[in-house]
Amino acid sequence: MKQSSAAKETAKSVRHIQLKVPADVYKAFRAKCFDEETNMRKKALELIKDYAERETPKGFLGDSPEDQEAFFAEATKDAIDAIHAAGHPTSHGDEKGVYLLYPDGRREYVKRYSQEERQ
Repeated sequence: MKQSSAAKETAKSVRHIQLKVPADVYKAFRAKCFDEETNMRKKALELIKDYAERETPKGFLGDSPEDQEAFFAEATKDAIDAIHAAGHPTSHGDEKGVYLLYPDGRREYVKRYSQEERQ
């Protein structure tokens, strides 16, 4: 027997899911539904809809400039710490110029060459 197109559309628009729920969670959910005088299937569907329609957080790019700066500052500090833990220097700069900062705290300034000296 062939299904009508309306029956096919209905079958496609409804999905059935089966969940393996721990017994204690199931009992607590059933008790709450009983207290609210609603059936478990209806309540589960409401929860799924609420979750699916929940606005997703914007993440660090949606944060304020101060929060973004704090995020990148912490990430940079963690990266520098990891590089120093591996025994390698990191590059930094100040008013004197560019320098290599070694894990022991030693600074070694990099010599700057003029355009003529490079050739």
